[in-house]
Amino acid sequence: MPNLVKVDIQTGRVIEDNLLEFWACQTRGLIADAADGKQAWPAALLDEDLRERVKLFNTGRRRGNINSWSTAELCRLAVLMGRQKRNYKQAAARLGRTPRACQFMFREMTKAGVL
Repeated sequence: MPNLVKVDIQTGRVIEDNLLEFWACQTRGLIADAADGKQAWPAALLDEDLRERVKLFNTGRRRGNINSWSTAELCRLAVLMGRQKRNYKQAAARLGRTPRACQFMFREMTKAGVL
């Protein structure tokens, strides 16, 4: 995928659009190969353990209103901020939440020992 977007400047038409493939590659969260000397963790085991901890954390909370976080959103937040080391603004853009909400929930999960 050499170009993200290829545009004809004279007409303004988009000739080639590879943005979806780019974001699909970015959000996979693949662990790098052990060729660079680092020990690679098995991603499936790490994700399953993280999902289980997030599920326990979310069942203990007694919030069921329209703004409550789903287990999938909490897992995504944990992966984005815990494993991929994204900041609050980047995680908020990916999740469709406010940066302050992401910051608060990340702090709550950290205090509860989820991360």
